[in-house]
Amino acid sequence: MNRGSRGTQGNYNMPIEKAAEMEITFAGKRALVTGAGKGIGRDIAKKLTACGANTVALSRSQADLDSLKSEVPTIETCVVDLSDWTSARQTIESLGHFDLLVNNAGVSKVVPFTETSEQDFDL
Repeated sequence: MNRGSRGTQGNYNMPIEKAAEMEITFAGKRALVTGAGKGIGRDIAKKLTACGANTVALSRSQADLDSLKSEVPTIETCVVDLSDWTSARQTIESLGHFDLLVNNAGVSKVVPFTETSEQDFDL
């Protein structure tokens, strides 16, 4: 197998031009996207839906989810604050089975890297 030869994508020896033409489908799959209210999570949720996935978008902001739902009427939305472990677990378990997970939700604490503590990683 010729790996990494010029003009190919990955290890599949597919010309880059062909890779750009590939159709990606998630038809029949159920996807859960956390942090789907804004930014990258929102765009991933939209793209998964466009690729055929039955997508559930999670966010802690109802307004963000309402906006997303107006853009993508077929998307399912769910308001949940993932920092509330017990409530989040119950809510997500009630949503049923998922084939795909995009665990995109996150938090940030703005401090110099050298001042970051172990507790900062477990917000």
